Amino acid sequence: MAERLDMNSLSKFDGSNYNQWRFQMNCALRAKGLYKIVHGTELKPENNNETQKAWIKNDATAMFILTSALDYAQITLIENCESSHQIIDKLDSNYLQRSELSKMIAHERFHQYRMKDSDSVAQHIANVENLAKKLKDIGETVSDAVIMTKIISTLPQKFLNFRQAWLSVSDDRQTLTNLTSRLVDEEANLSLVEQMETAFTISSGKNRSTKSKRSTKQREPSSRGSSKQKSVDQNQEVKQDIKCYQCGKRGHIARFCRNKPKHKSSHRDMEYTSFNVEFPEGVNMENTWIMNSGASAHMSYRAELFSNMSAVSEGTTVVIGNNVSLPVIGKGDIEIEKNIKGEWYKSVITNVLFVPDLRRNLFSEAVATKKGWSIMKEGKKAEILHGSKLIASAILDDNNNYRMLFRNISVHQAQQVTENSLKAWHDRLGHVNFTQVREMIKSGVISGITLSDDDEILCESCLYGKQHRFHHASREVREEEVGERVFTDVCGPIATESSGGRNQIVDLGGASKLAAPEAQRPAIRNLAVKETEPRQDLDGEQFDANPRNVEALQEDEGTVVDNARDHNLRNRDKLKRPGRYTANFAMVNVPLTYKEAMEGSESREWSKAIAEELSALKRNDTWQLVKRTDSMKVIGSKWVFSVKDQTSNKPRFKARLCAKGFSQEKGVDYDEIFSPTTRYESIRILLATAVKNNYKILQFDVRTAFLYGDLHETIHMDPPESANISDGQVCRLQKSLYGLKQASRCWNEKFNQFMLDQGFRRGEADKCVYRKNCSKSTIILILYVDDGLVMSSDEASLYSFLDELVKQFEITVMEPGYFVGMEILDETNEDNNRRILIHQSSYIRRMIEKFHMQDAAPVGTPADPHVRLKKPEYDDHSEDSYPYREAVGSLMFAAIVTRPDIMFATNQISRYTSNNDQTHWNAVKRILKYLKGTINFGIEYRRNSEMLVVTGYSDSDFGNDLDTRRSMSGYVFLLSNGAVTWSSQTQKAVTLSTTEAEYVAASEATKEVTWIRQFLDDIGEPVQEPTNLKMDNQGALCLVKNPVFHKRTKHVDIKYHYIREKLEEGTISVSFVPSDLELADVFTKPTPRDHFHKLIFNLGMRKC
Repeated sequence: MAERLDMNSLSKFDGSNYNQWRFQMNCALRAKGLYKIVHGTELKPENNNETQKAWIKNDATAMFILTSALDYAQITLIENCESSHQIIDKLDSNYLQRSELSKMIAHERFHQYRMKDSDSVAQHIANVENLAKKLKDIGETVSDAVIMTKIISTLPQKFLNFRQAWLSVSDDRQTLTNLTSRLVDEEANLSLVEQMETAFTISSGKNRSTKSKRSTKQREPSSRGSSKQKSVDQNQEVKQDIKCYQCGKRGHIARFCRNKPKHKSSHRDMEYTSFNVEFPEGVNMENTWIMNSGASAHMSYRAELFSNMSAVSEGTTVVIGNNVSLPVIGKGDIEIEKNIKGEWYKSVITNVLFVPDLRRNLFSEAVATKKGWSIMKEGKKAEILHGSKLIASAILDDNNNYRMLFRNISVHQAQQVTENSLKAWHDRLGHVNFTQVREMIKSGVISGITLSDDDEILCESCLYGKQHRFHHASREVREEEVGERVFTDVCGPIATESSGGRNQIVDLGGASKLAAPEAQRPAIRNLAVKETEPRQDLDGEQFDANPRNVEALQEDEGTVVDNARDHNLRNRDKLKRPGRYTANFAMVNVPLTYKEAMEGSESREWSKAIAEELSALKRNDTWQLVKRTDSMKVIGSKWVFSVKDQTSNKPRFKARLCAKGFSQEKGVDYDEIFSPTTRYESIRILLATAVKNNYKILQFDVRTAFLYGDLHETIHMDPPESANISDGQVCRLQKSLYGLKQASRCWNEKFNQFMLDQGFRRGEADKCVYRKNCSKSTIILILYVDDGLVMSSDEASLYSFLDELVKQFEITVMEPGYFVGMEILDETNEDNNRRILIHQSSYIRRMIEKFHMQDAAPVGTPADPHVRLKKPEYDDHSEDSYPYREAVGSLMFAAIVTRPDIMFATNQISRYTSNNDQTHWNAVKRILKYLKGTINFGIEYRRNSEMLVVTGYSDSDFGNDLDTRRSMSGYVFLLSNGAVTWSSQTQKAVTLSTTEAEYVAASEATKEVTWIRQFLDDIGEPVQEPTNLKMDNQGALCLVKNPVFHKRTKHVDIKYHYIREKLEEGTISVSFVPSDLELADVFTKPTPRDHFHKLIFNLGMRKC
């Protein structure tokens, strides 16, 4: 047995860094000889002998080692495990994740990793290998070639030469070990070069300032002098190894050599280098460009090739391979044609030196490398790349020179057509406005120019030239008393929170050094005078010691609070807060599989939920066990888990057994699957009617609703896990089950038959609405799958019906609260005036937080009247940039259910879900900002003698859509002082006048009138008088009442004349309303804030 293991040396696992902890434990287990037992490769002996006893003792030792290295939270996770192997399996299943999400995150971290400037090469390689190991731990394959590619591709720019050199290394030597050693050596060499340059810079500065330093030497403190002497000594050591190539002596470089040859020119001489390029006699070099690795600049000897040329400093030379200096006459640009994949393209070689005595044209590899281009040489071919884009090509000739695939253009050819970009001519003409340059070329004021690029590019010189610096006056008087002036500086957010749960520090400065305690949240609102300097973390960049762009922001005189803490008016800890304040303290992890549920910390609760579901299935005789045969088609089953938060905030664990209906075949095990669902318009009309008639409303929820449906097809299903059903048996379903394609239809048929048996009449306008006339009252019920509302003016009749409903189905009855996405507030004030308000405050609050708009400033309207959206000219938007479609869908749900005030704005942004840009996303954010300021708004229904009948408004906006030039239709109908149904949509065809557009909108509203009247008749509220539809267009009114203006309306589609028929039948009546009272105006166009608020108030929008 190995030596005693020090358990204190093992770090405890707290739920993070599991891979590192697992590696540590494996090492410890191997040291104790227990590795095979823990990982299940050494099984427990079957015979009860000394070997089995030793195995049990070793397993207990392994369990002790594992549990000793776990904190308390992890021990509770594995306290039911009976062996060390079960412990490690339990931990692996919880923390060694191999899900698709984990793989995606690991891949993203690996591919997005970049080397930091502060990291060494060794640290960089270790980081890449660690990321690769994490990929391997979750089952992903990462080869050494991929790791080496990642290491090399993420190196800084200073390793560019190394990257190119590594490509020339043979494949058998391109190993991770070789790469590591060579990179470490390269880093050391680069570090030495940097030290040399630093040493010479210091030395040069010292020589220039020797005199001044001598004069101040005696005034310097000894500590500073010793520090300086130490730095100089270190630099002297570096200088001893340096040799000057000018004079051959050590201790300096040629740049500072005293023996450097002097020239007569007063200008600084420029010296370029070039290696010899040899060619046999008779080779024509006029049209040949050679790629030269030794040339420090592009060079040519043919003056006629230059399209422009400028003078160079006198004495500028080129030193070729035999130490011969050739004079440089000038420098300019040469236009050439380059061959790329068989096609010739015009290009320009810039900053080419004119060297008449060179007798050849050289293309410099060094210049190409400095531009960030890479040169790939393979066989007899060389390619110059900028990223993945091919810039130029060359081929290896018989003289072992890479000849560029260029052909020259003489200056006469080049001058025939002057082709330049708009930016170039903007610069040449003295930074004239881009539009004026374009107009001068177009009008012929400037001739002979063809613009190769017509795009306007931001001109940096123009920006600098038009800027001016504000005067920053210095403050002469400094306050002496505490509180006269306060400077604040906020540091944070900090990753590590304090003991008080805070992650920011506020610094208070001025006449005194005050600091807000780190565990207190600063109450900035209590400061009357604030002088702050907003700053951004610039990743270590230094600020100017005397910044000129910082000024004190001074407001009117006022009182400054000395202590920046919140002072509560009373101790609210004594108040009993509602349960929702603590709802988020305990988050329940919802398992995805049965195994996960049984192995989790809430396994007892999930077991209880499964037992309840199986009991319900048994009570309903959901299946019958039969013997499995080979000819049977058997579908699978699956447990689906969820947690519902009750009003007491005690989570309710629910387990639902679902059939895997995706494997069903039409015509074999299902036929019809349609099942009706109610409309939100129906719910709103019923709530408005309940206020009008003072109905009592109750809400009910049918538990395991789908289990009540009777199946007409023969379906066999695998037994569910934990059902204790013997092998060889399957479940023959007798009732519908969640997951079956026909389950919803079966449940709806069952409930419908029950309602008919109870004497209810099914509605025609909405098949999910039922009505029953009793002796004293009427009972109305509306069903949405398994949730419903039931109402009546007679409570006795209402509860009598609910008793019958309970006998047939297992239901939960409650006061109306949260129903199919809307929150219902039913209350009566002291004057016995009842109101029902529907809203979606919780949903909107979650939506705002989901799209990170909780800190945005609210706005007054959801749509900007000054912005009209249209398709972007260029489709440059990626869905990854912002969640546009998801946001539109979320907003549309709110607009349809309880928020008619955002209906138009949401409809407008929904047109561009597949083609949008930043302008459209800003429109989405504006709606969210509006909702942030009106989170608690909803529709209020209250009894009002003027609104006991349905009243409608219709309107249109002519040519609203800038892309299709179609008009916008909108309508709204009100009952009990609140909107019950509304619409905002683009018309189906282009209209030719405002009258026609209003006529089409009124026709669409008439179809809604027909449905509303039928629905009211179904619930026992028949409408005898025509429904009034109000419009603000006299021409459309005349067109509805009389077939006038034949020449201008004969093209109108016949379907829109439906309104005339309903007018003649007495179904509707039309009347004029002034535009400022046209409530449908908010559904057709963006309106100013004051007018908008007036209209939505008349729609019944109130704060809950």
